[in-house]
Amino acid sequence: MGKLLNKSSRKKPPYLLSQTARQVRRNLLLQSLLFLADALLMALFYYCCAKAAAAVFITGSALDFSLIYKAAACAGGRFLLHVLLSCLNAGLTATVEKTVRSELFAAIVREGPLSPQVSPALAPAAAELSEAVSPYFAAYRRTMRQVMILPVVLLVFIADASPLSALILAVLCPLIPIFMVLIGLKAKALNDRQLLQIKRLSNRFFEALSNLPFILVFNLGRRESAAVRRMSRRWRVQTMQILYVAFLSALALEFFATVGVAFCAITLGFAVYEHGFSYEQALFVLLCAPEFFIPLRRLGQNYHAKQRALAAAESLADLFARSDAMADAKKEEKAAPAPAAPAKQIDLKRAVLKKIEFVDVKAVYPDGRIGVEHLSCTLQGGEINVLTGPSGSGKSTVLNLLCGLIKPVEGSIRLCFAANEEYSSTEHSSEQKEQEQVLELSSLDPQLLQSLYCLVAQQPYLFYGSLRENLSLAKPGASDEELLTALKQAGALPLLQSLPDGLDTKLGDDHAGLSGGQARLLALARALLKDSPLILLDEPSASLDAGAEDALLNTLTALKGRHTLVIAAHRPQLIRLADKEISLGRT
Repeated sequence: MGKLLNKSSRKKPPYLLSQTARQVRRNLLLQSLLFLADALLMALFYYCCAKAAAAVFITGSALDFSLIYKAAACAGGRFLLHVLLSCLNAGLTATVEKTVRSELFAAIVREGPLSPQVSPALAPAAAELSEAVSPYFAAYRRTMRQVMILPVVLLVFIADASPLSALILAVLCPLIPIFMVLIGLKAKALNDRQLLQIKRLSNRFFEALSNLPFILVFNLGRRESAAVRRMSRRWRVQTMQILYVAFLSALALEFFATVGVAFCAITLGFAVYEHGFSYEQALFVLLCAPEFFIPLRRLGQNYHAKQRALAAAESLADLFARSDAMADAKKEEKAAPAPAAPAKQIDLKRAVLKKIEFVDVKAVYPDGRIGVEHLSCTLQGGEINVLTGPSGSGKSTVLNLLCGLIKPVEGSIRLCFAANEEYSSTEHSSEQKEQEQVLELSSLDPQLLQSLYCLVAQQPYLFYGSLRENLSLAKPGASDEELLTALKQAGALPLLQSLPDGLDTKLGDDHAGLSGGQARLLALARALLKDSPLILLDEPSASLDAGAEDALLNTLTALKGRHTLVIAAHRPQLIRLADKEISLGRT
């Protein structure tokens, strides 16, 4: 949460809300002004009430209705102020939640799917952070503003009426924040432990569900259920410890507030009885004293919102530190002087990918693993390029580089485009020459890059939903005829015929209910539906029977010419299909 959340953290905090910091400050400043007006109206309201009560019950004079009207006006004004404060606070909450979620999503996207930070364990921490940040601003920071205004204003009026009572309140006032901080330190440690525990519990539960078939095969059900039960019990105990600390802090706040009001009442009672102190002023002080402690008590209650937000933010500190560094690097690149001949964007309908050149490329994964090193090769456009080599030689890394999922730390990847013959035949030769370009892969617009390629991963993912919805991700609004054509090209029509509801068949998360080979055929059909110039396939024939593999080979052969295919392969049938084989290996 950046500078708005924690200025004293030893870790560099994630700079959330950087885009809306000014809006948040403006909202809090406006609320502070309303708190000041509310404090003045409160003092005037209690003054009118005390004066009217003293006139009726002490002096026995007639009720002055002007005081009643003034008190009613003050009460009405305070009601309107509280309505405005509620509206401002609701707007602040909505703004903060929207910004936090969008920046969380942006940070995860910047990290990419290959980052070790992006895992199932990230989900509970992200949800906890988005839920914890808005109470921090809408409750804690708001109450901090109120504490700096309301008690000070009331203390000024109380000091004018009874200096001794003001002294008592001023002495007791610092004790509340001191005990609040002492208890809050314990609460922060408990919050950190609870967040760590819920991350572990979530990760363990997700792994157990993901590997349920293996757990059943090896008869590990009881052991896994006992482990999840043990972690759940530990999380419940830590939650109760946090509640214990919260109740303890509330008890301490109530104790000091009660002691403060009681001391004021005792001293004022003796002053009225023995020294003839004004009943009107004594009643005014007694009415204001509880209001003096209310913001401090709220601050103690909301202090746990700060500890919860800090704990949630620190759990994602590494993710945001990395994403902020990546964002800063991109800003520096944009701020750098432009090259003499900037790369032009390409209209893929009017250009043909002729070749892809890797020039001394080195790629490193986010966890520090070296994917490829000193890679120099050329992939021919319109042909089947097969990447071969032992496991770990970098075949999948080359595909990830072409997708832009990782960036080369050394070397460059160049895309060579030529004018489409159909387009160039209707244009002048000078314009055709301009269409022949060599672009750096890193210089392409992300949307252009995504439209340039489609990827069939080694473990393709199918989302929960109908088969039609999963296929239409590649081409929204595609007709049933187009979907059937893509399925036929991928050799998946027999699979479609075996499904009970055809295209409307519901699929489970991560292709639940389908085999790995069936999921790969559907992923290939989805890639064919996208009809991108560059098709990337990672072990496409794995888990396929002989008939399905032959159909796949025929489909790939039919695709070359209109498409450039890059295939990571081990099986000899795929390798024999290659127009060009690129052998990768460690040197």
